[in-house]
Amino acid sequence: MTGRPALRTRRPDWGTPDTIVPLDPLAAAQSDELAQALLQRMDGVPAKLTELIVGRAEGNPYYMEELVRRLIDDGVIVVGEPHWTVQVERLQTVRLPGTLVGLLQARLDSLPARERLAARQASVIGHVFWDGALQAVDDKATKALPALQRAAFVRSSETSDFEGTAERQFDHHLLHQVTYDTLLKAERRLGHGAVARWLTERTQGRGAEFLAMTGEHAERAGETALAIDCFDQAAGEAQQRFANTAALSWLRRVVTLLGESAPGRRFDVLNRLEKITDIMGARSMQDALHVEMAALLERHPDDTRQAELWFSMGLLATRRGEAVESERHTLRAWELAERCGVAKTAAMSQGQLGWLKRVALDPHGAQEHLKTALLWAGRIEVDDGRAETESKLLLVSAMTLSDLCQFDEARKTALAVLSHAELLGAPRLQLSALDALVSIASPLGRWGEMKRVAERALALAKAIGAADRVVLAQSHLADVAWALDDHETAMRWHEQLLPSARATGDRRTEVSSLQHLGLIQREQGDTRTALQWHVQAQALYEALDDQNGACAAAAWGALCKTLLDQPDAALSTVDQLLQLLDGDLAEHPAHETIGWRWPCQQALEALGDARAGPMLEQLFADVHARATEMTDTTDRVRLIQALPVFRGIVAAHARRGEANAAH
Repeated sequence: MTGRPALRTRRPDWGTPDTIVPLDPLAAAQSDELAQALLQRMDGVPAKLTELIVGRAEGNPYYMEELVRRLIDDGVIVVGEPHWTVQVERLQTVRLPGTLVGLLQARLDSLPARERLAARQASVIGHVFWDGALQAVDDKATKALPALQRAAFVRSSETSDFEGTAERQFDHHLLHQVTYDTLLKAERRLGHGAVARWLTERTQGRGAEFLAMTGEHAERAGETALAIDCFDQAAGEAQQRFANTAALSWLRRVVTLLGESAPGRRFDVLNRLEKITDIMGARSMQDALHVEMAALLERHPDDTRQAELWFSMGLLATRRGEAVESERHTLRAWELAERCGVAKTAAMSQGQLGWLKRVALDPHGAQEHLKTALLWAGRIEVDDGRAETESKLLLVSAMTLSDLCQFDEARKTALAVLSHAELLGAPRLQLSALDALVSIASPLGRWGEMKRVAERALALAKAIGAADRVVLAQSHLADVAWALDDHETAMRWHEQLLPSARATGDRRTEVSSLQHLGLIQREQGDTRTALQWHVQAQALYEALDDQNGACAAAAWGALCKTLLDQPDAALSTVDQLLQLLDGDLAEHPAHETIGWRWPCQQALEALGDARAGPMLEQLFADVHARATEMTDTTDRVRLIQALPVFRGIVAAHARRGEANAAH
């Protein structure tokens, strides 16, 4: 579909155009060709006539059409049958307005008074207008429409957006604007008020486009309350369809119109804006909204809304992987919500604290927070989102159960939430459930299931414009490709999602992508580039205060250094990492460090270090212990072969056993 720029104003929920084609003025040859086409009913077109039309129009085809029309109206061009003629001697003396706007103004002025008034009144409605709306402005105006149509000032449409009334439009957008500009402020105000009332009676149950159109007329008429309600409803309808850009635009209109008149409602609208920008992954916009909301609460304190703001700030910090900052804001939200008895914010805050415990590898601590969260969720009024809040908390619980190797229960919970989300028609909740199912399938190496679920999540995330969830789904698909040794596909996914993760502020996905790019490059033989990726990953893990991740990046970097003939640097890094096992990480479960002890062992093996053999034996034992903990005997062999690190350790142990047997 193609359209003029005005279409974007009329239908903002259609989003950003795929392509914008700027139309340059016609070249001289094209202008000559158009002039010949416009005057094709003449036996021969005088050069002076062509020069006049082409010269005045300066490459604007509509200007050329209007010049021909004006010359006809002035009798310079005589319309006959079957041919037209021109009075050449009058070309030197004919007086033409110097601009296209002037030409259109003169065309309007030349209309009989009744028709001119009707055209001006119709212009209040818009480039497109309806007979019924015009009648609401002036019940006599529609009588002039046949004459306006014969004069090619307006034209009728084959269909109408409103049943029982004809739809028409001005011959050109510029003609409409010139006509509208002739109205006095008082005339516009009265006209827009009449149109707003006419539309209000006909927009019940209609799309956001017509609600917003009503709001536009109400605002211009000075009927602010009606305008606010219309834009608010239009935004709500757009939100339901995840037409996020349009919803943002209309909610911003609401905020502007509200001013300081209703601080509570203004905050709630800003809160809706913040949630939309969260879906879009527009983090800088979220920051700006948080500042605006905080300033509003300073002027108009409200503890309930303050708790909501602090929770939102904590959630944004979590999106960015800023655990300390997230905990600070979320604790403030929890304390205030608990004190005020705000059940929903209290429940979600405890759920968020549970999530932070899970990220910090403390699933038991996470479960304690989730118990409290669910108790508070039970106090939420049914019609205030209790079911959706409980579902969100259950998903965190499901992933925590997965961390504790209770996979069957975790999967059952996530599937139940997914089914419930589908019944609620809550696609964002569906995405969370799908993500939970992926997280449960991943440690079990169920790559086929993980791929199917991630592909479903990717399609849904794209459909609702959830940029952060698009990144997450792509990350899961990259993990599947890596696990299946499809390094080319994994590389493509990571190269695609890395800039998107940065754009949405998802630093955890970003750092995971950096790490995997290093792993892939090393497998493909580009060890120097691989080391660079691991160095970047280590720095970001440290910035995120993720010690285990930083150790893994350093360990893979050390392995790269051995391959680059940097033995001293590699050995120094490995020694520092292994010392942590007797220090800061002494209390960590063995399975949490398998992922980075494995590259350390490979580096020691490459360096001929005597510690390599015993370390491999310990890794082999830890792999089997973890596999035993994770699944039953019948599935253990499959699990070990499915997980890349487990698979690598077991294969290395087998090779060492064969080598020892040979000696």
